Amino acid sequence: MIIMARKSKHFQLSEKNYAYLEELKEERQLKYLSDALDLVINEHKCKGDITTDYIIKLIVDKVSERIEEKLRGIKTASNSSDKNTKILLEMLNGMFFKEKYGDIVTIAEDKSPALIIAENSVQKSIEGSRIKKLDSNFK
Repeated sequence: MIIMARKSKHFQLSEKNYAYLEELKEERQLKYLSDALDLVINEHKCKGDITTDYIIKLIVDKVSERIEEKLRGIKTASNSSDKNTKILLEMLNGMFFKEKYGDIVTIAEDKSPALIIAENSVQKSIEGSRIKKLDSNFK
């Protein structure tokens, strides 16, 4: 036990609080009333630390839940996009075999008018989805 220097101060307490300190002094077999007051203060400090730790843990848990929900949605969308992309690749590959296409022109070399139309359509669809999502978040 560390013995610290003590300061002498005069405090006024309500009868109820004074009686509580006296009772605590007797229960814990403390020598002085000031020891009972020290005990109450130290217990209060510890309780404050526990409360702060509890609040931090609660916040962390809630934030984790929200992030998990959002990630689950992203994962679902990603899986759906991946599946659709694989289906399109299989269909294109089948078409290329059936039509006996040899060489192809890559997008880096030239874009067909049909591809430009498709890109614009997809971009508008994505923008529309974003606007709907933003609107639903503010309701």
